[in-house]
Amino acid sequence: MSFVQSLTEQFIEQLPSDYEFKIIEVQRRDGSLLEFTQKKILAHMITHEIHHIGQLSIWAREIQRKPISSDLIIRHFE
Repeated sequence: MSFVQSLTEQFIEQLPSDYEFKIIEVQRRDGSLLEFTQKKILAHMITHEIHHIGQLSIWAREIQRKPISSDLIIRHFE
């Protein structure tokens, strides 16, 4: 297991039980505030990661390499 994967697992295991309702305020450049739940932020981060995995897979195919697995559950077993 990689260091990053280990840190990610620790982070997820330590999420508070109410993380899906806990609000984070983000101040925009114009001073206005946006509110997001921790759950929404985490979902965005995961989606963004998957997007980059897809990009890497496309680039790998373009240079005739095996695409990167997008299976985040068993990737570390491959």
